[in-house]
Order: sequence, then C-alpha cells, then structure tokens
Amino acid sequence: MGLSACSHETAGPVLPAGSLISSNSSDEVGAGKVSFRSIYSFGKIANDGVAPQTSPVLFNGALYGTTTAGGSMGFGTVYSVTPQGTEKVRRTFKGTDGSQPAGDMIVSSKVLYGTTYTGGKIGFGVVFSMSSSGAFKVLHNFADNAEDGGFSQSGLVKVGSTFYGATEGGGKNDHGTLFSVTSTGDEKVLHSFSGTDGAEPGSTLLAINGSLYGTTFAGGKYSRGTAFRASLSGAVKVLHSFGNATDGALPFSRFVDIAGTLYGTTGLGGANGLGTVYKMTLGGQENVIYSFKGGTDGCTPFAGLVVLTNLLYGATFGSSSCSSNGTIFRVASNGAETTLHAFAGGKDGANPYGGLVVVGGKLYGTTQNAGLHNTGTVFSITP
Repeated sequence: MGLSACSHETAGPVLPAGSLISSNSSDEVGAGKVSFRSIYSFGKIANDGVAPQTSPVLFNGALYGTTTAGGSMGFGTVYSVTPQGTEKVRRTFKGTDGSQPAGDMIVSSKVLYGTTYTGGKIGFGVVFSMSSSGAFKVLHNFADNAEDGGFSQSGLVKVGSTFYGATEGGGKNDHGTLFSVTSTGDEKVLHSFSGTDGAEPGSTLLAINGSLYGTTFAGGKYSRGTAFRASLSGAVKVLHSFGNATDGALPFSRFVDIAGTLYGTTGLGGANGLGTVYKMTLGGQENVIYSFKGGTDGCTPFAGLVVLTNLLYGATFGSSSCSSNGTIFRVASNGAETTLHAFAGGKDGANPYGGLVVVGGKLYGTTQNAGLHNTGTVFSITP
C-alpha cells in the first residue's frame, strides 16, 4: 500500500508513480488465444499525462481516461486514445478546477462526468463535466467538512437524472460520505459514515433495483472495510464486515452483478494475506472464491472485475513483497483462476490500478507505471 499524495491522513491509496521491480521489456505477447498489446506509453508528447489510475471509457469514438499527474500544470489530464495508439490530451487540470482525477468517468447524454481527488477552489476535489467538444465545467467543489465530503476516488453512477458517488473524507465524522449531484451541480450529502458502518468509501457504486451497493476501505467490525447497501435517500445497511480470519480485507473496487450475485475483490486478506476475489448475495452472505498466492497470479487486486462471456476478468496491482509488477487474470464463478498476462515492468507497463473495460470483445486498461517513459500505459488484451 502506498500513501496518499494529499494531506488527508485517512485517505485511501492514491499511489505514487515510479516504483518498479524490473526493467524487462515486452510489447506484444500471445499465449494460445490470449493476445496482449501495449497501445500507448504516456510521455510520448510534451505535457502528456502521467500515472493513469482509472479504466478508460468509450466516448466520442475513442477511449477516454484520466491521469493523476502530468499535463502542463502537473495536476493531471483527461486524455483520449484510439485503439491504434493515437493519443491526445483533451484537458489539463489547473488545480483550481481539480487535481489528481482518480475515479472512473461516466458518459451520460454525450457528456463525460467525473471527480478529482484534490484541487478545486477549496482544495478537496471536485465533480466535473466535459462535453464532446471539450467544454469543461466544475459542477461542485467539495469542502471536506461536517456538511460536505472531500477526497473522492469514487466514480459516479447515474440513477434517473441524478448521479451518486462517495468521498473518502469529510462528513459529520470525517469518515467519508455518500452524495448525490445533478448535471447542474446541485449536490447533497446523503450519508456520513460513522466508522462502525464503514469508513473511506472508495468504490464506485453499483445501482440495482433502486438501491446502491458499495464498499468501504476501512471501518466495520474488524476495521478492515465493509460492504453496504444504501437507499437513494442515504439510509445505509452494512451487509458484511471484512477482515475476519481468512476473509478478504480492504475492499476498494466496485461490484459487478451476475444474475443477482455480486462479485468483487479485496486488496489484502484471504488465505495468504495477498487479496481475494469474493462473491456475495444481495443480502450479504459472502464467500471468498479465490485467494491470491503471490506467485504467477500476482497480489493486491485493487481493481474491480468485469464480465465477458460469463467469466470474470480483473487486474492485480502487484508489489515488491510478491515480486510482481501486476497481472491480468480470469476467474470463473467457481474460483478457477488463470493468469493471462504478467507485467514485466518494461514497455508493457506495470501496476494496473484501474479496472478493465470491455469494448468489442477486447479488454482495455491502464498501468500506472513503466512503459517507454516510466509514466504508465494503455493496453488491450484479447482473452
């Protein structure tokens, strides 16, 4: 686990760039039907972004994403990249309009919506929108006080005409909040976490049948995070407290729903203390289906899962403790795991922190480190 780059002492893992394990180089590999391709290495152009921590989203005919640093001001960027590797910086954050964008963006009515972890007029992050023409608006400046949240790594989810998200800080107990915001910037705090019901919610929420499902990175019965359900008005019910015995610990990723069963990852915990894949009913019955071993399968899966042809796909961040630069893996609902790619820490990148996205039968994602300029990559993998 790295320390946050901001001053909030309870903030979650916005991790620093540049910590590599090896300098081996790999550009394109194939193993059976699995094909991995490094599409773009950040740093190729002047004032390019640095250290992407989010999964890209299909928008305006290309893949759009954010970097937590870089750009002409050093506060991060919004970028686009084609599957052929043509990249453009679409927005350079100035600090006053946000800094360190770390949550996945969402597309609604041909407009991108997202959050930043810090920056804005007050310094505790913003909610922003950006049109296909590049028109950028700050919709809300977080205040990080008893009446408002601060430091959001959560992306947004839309229910009806309203967006919902989470902040790791702020609220009545400074343990984070759930909030709603409209496209015109009308923001409301719906819930302030107390610690017993969780703390530091970092995951993007999942909306199912008018309820919001998410996780907190800390708090709960064992102080190792919770899974919760919330109403759209903010009434929260703890479904599960992580951290007991060989259970997973420190969940940071969004859920994925398969026929009414939720699947997710935890960054640590499990039989080997190196992270898990778990499943959970909507009522909160949780079971670990895979514990990472720290070998060729990697360790510390901070990213969430995606579904392709009834199989789950995800990424591990890796660490020096398991001698890994991260992996891309596949796991069946019964827990059978296959490692599809182990990052070498060279041209192929290292340390995928954001999740994967499915576009046209391929998986796309980013690495926070390595690449040709040691500032991260965009990659594709065909399983």
